[in-house]
Formats: sequence, structure tokens, C-alpha cells
Amino acid sequence: MLLHYNRLTNASINIEIRSLLLVLAIIFIINTPISYIKREKIEDHAQQVDAAYESYKLRKNLISSYLNLSHTIIASHYFGNPIPFENTVQQLLAEQSLFKSIRIISNEPSHQFANSEIPPSYNHFYKSPLNAQHTQTVFFPKKGLVTKIAPIYLEKKHTGYLLIDVNVSEMVANFRHNTILMNEDGFVYGSSHPNIAAFDSLKGEYQSIVEQLSRTRREAGTMNLGEFTMVYKKAEPLGEKKTFVILLVNSDTLTPNYFYAFLFLGAFAIGISYYLYLVRHDKRELSKITYQDELSGLYNRHYLKKVQKQTLKENAYFVGMIDIDHFKLVNDTYGHDIGDQVIKRVSAMIKSRIRISDYAFRVGGEEFVVMIKTDSKEVAHSIFERIRKDIANTNTVPKVTVSCGVSPVEHCLQQSIKSADALLYLAKNNGRNQVKDAA
Repeated sequence: MLLHYNRLTNASINIEIRSLLLVLAIIFIINTPISYIKREKIEDHAQQVDAAYESYKLRKNLISSYLNLSHTIIASHYFGNPIPFENTVQQLLAEQSLFKSIRIISNEPSHQFANSEIPPSYNHFYKSPLNAQHTQTVFFPKKGLVTKIAPIYLEKKHTGYLLIDVNVSEMVANFRHNTILMNEDGFVYGSSHPNIAAFDSLKGEYQSIVEQLSRTRREAGTMNLGEFTMVYKKAEPLGEKKTFVILLVNSDTLTPNYFYAFLFLGAFAIGISYYLYLVRHDKRELSKITYQDELSGLYNRHYLKKVQKQTLKENAYFVGMIDIDHFKLVNDTYGHDIGDQVIKRVSAMIKSRIRISDYAFRVGGEEFVVMIKTDSKEVAHSIFERIRKDIANTNTVPKVTVSCGVSPVEHCLQQSIKSADALLYLAKNNGRNQVKDAA
């Protein structure tokens, strides 16, 4: 029965492959219009534009996030105590190249700012706190910089400005070949096109791009401009004017001249291509399965579920639920970027206190599960207590504390985690910054 079944399956597969090859060959020979080939290529180019757009949008959102520093307490009190702000900026600027500098100046900056005549010109506008949400943009083409300016208020009184210098070249760092970022007037912010320079206006044959964009109301699309084809998408403005991500393609490349020469070879390659597609598809599916939390570097919830399915030796582990106290307040006060830095810092301290036989997971925004391999309640408690003290005694701003509930792993890890979670809430209700054990 088993042998007969295998033969039938192999025969069926051969028939299906042969039928597929025959049908595809007929479709290619009889019913393959040139417009279909063009559409496929344009869709590929549109995906490239979408990828460039998402890359730009991510950086634009990061700039907006950093501009929110102007609304924080550390910015409002900068002129009385600049150290918290300067410490925060030092952390934000570490290991990145998008931002050249982040600083605060008075609304009467004297010589603090190289272009000190620019911010004071906004003093009258920002005199009213109603304009606090408006930001300004100043371009410095020779330096390759754009400066974003946001007002700072103390008790509704305008006291200064937050200035963020952005390296515009980093805004388009991930753009593929022949892609540009420009505004509706044809001013190019960034370019990977060999014939189009950044921080300059479009020239020559490329000036028609501005005219064509001014006529359309679509958010994205394709335009044939003769020798080249433009694939575009409207993006969030970098300054005050509409901004576009544009890919320029040589129109001749949309219909390859050698297509029909490879028509018959393509029929034979379909079977191999289909097999390779299945292999690549399987690899992509496997690559999606990851056991590490990207932000913290600890194991994630997916790996915790795997551990839960394993048979753990009874009374050989203690599990602890750790939660960062008042983490929402940290995000509200300092912003989500600083909140991410806090999570990284707490995760590093947890990792530094556990051994290779232990487990540490990040299971939520500010929640962690730690499994300590020991049958001693005292040993487990001392490890979690050291973690708590390390976090509480750090001098890095902002200072945070953690609460922890610890329970032995007995019959079921999932039930033990629930018990540790209940003890965690008991620690929270008793004043936070403490470790609670099972009775």
C-alpha cells in the first residue's frame, strides 16, 4: 500500500509539472503582450519606491520624535539645570549618524548659534503658546544639513529653541540607484542618480518632472517622460513644500529587446525556477522564526512558549516576573526613544546577573520573565535582589526601579509564572522597588 501510494504521488506530480509547463509555454507564446511585461517591471520599481519611502518616513518620524524633547521638563528647565538634557542628548547621539547635533539656545542667543539671526526672527510668532506645536525648517546646502527648530516654553513663557541638525545624506542613505528626494519646486534634498546633484534644483531634461508633478493629484503613480519613466510617491514634507520620492528609469529597459530570444529557454527554466521558489519560500518561513527580542537582546515570548512545552525537572527552577516601575511616566516624560534605552539598560543588568543555565525573556513592553536554575529559595531571592539593587543604584538618567515576584517552578511553568505575576502585583501594591517570594 505504501509503495503504491508513493508511485501515484510521483506520477501525479510529474503530470502536474508537465501540464504547468505546457500551459505556461502556450500563455507566453500566444498571449504575452508587451504591456504586461512593462507593468510587471513598473510594479517592481514601485516596490523600490515604496521601500525608499518607508526608509525616509522612518527617519522623518524619528526627527519628529526628537523634536518632542522641546515639550519635556528637562528642556523647559534647561537654562536652570542643563545637565539632564545634555546627558539625554549624549545618549541619543551615540552610535548614529542621522543627527549631527541636538542643542538648546536662548531666544536671544547672541553668538551661541552660527546663524543666530534665524531663530530670533521667530520670536514674535512664538510669543503665543498657541503656536508651540509649529516647527521651522532651515536648509544649509553647503553643509548638507537641515536644521529643525522647535520652541521651548517655561510656564507658557517662550524662553528658547530646540535645534536639531540633520545630515540630509542620511535621510536617503538606503535609497537604491536612480532615486531622488525632492520638493514640488524641483529642489533636490538627496539623490542616488548620477546626473542629479543633491541640494540643487533640477536642470535640463529633468525640469519636466516638476511640470508633470504639478498637474497630478495622485499620491503615487508612473509618468512616461520620453527617454525616461518616472515612478513617484508623495511623502511627508521635509520643509514647508510637498515632498516626493522619485525613481527615474530608462524607458528602453522596461521592454527588454532580448525577451523573445529567451522565450523558449524560459519554458525549460520554469520547472527549476518553481523548485527554487519553494526552497526560498521555505527559507523565508524559517527565517521568520526567531527566538530573540530585537530591542532587549533577551529571549522573546515565542521562546518562552517553547520552554513551557519542555519537561522541566520539578523543584529545579525558580521563576521571577520583573516589571519596571512607573515606566509609562518615563515614556511620557522623556519620550519612547529614552524608554527604549531604559529597557536596554535593564535587560543588560538582568543578563549580567544570571548564569548560562538560567533564562531571561522580555514578554511585554516593560515586563520580563527570568528563570533561575536552583532548588534554593534563598539563592533565587538573592539573585533577584541583586538585580533589583543594580537597577535602583544606577546613576544613569532617568533613574528607574523594578518590582519582582518570585515563585518556584513545580508542576507547570505556566502556572508558576501566574503565581510569580500575582506576587509581582503584591510588590507593586506594597510600594514597588522590592522582591516578593512565595510563602
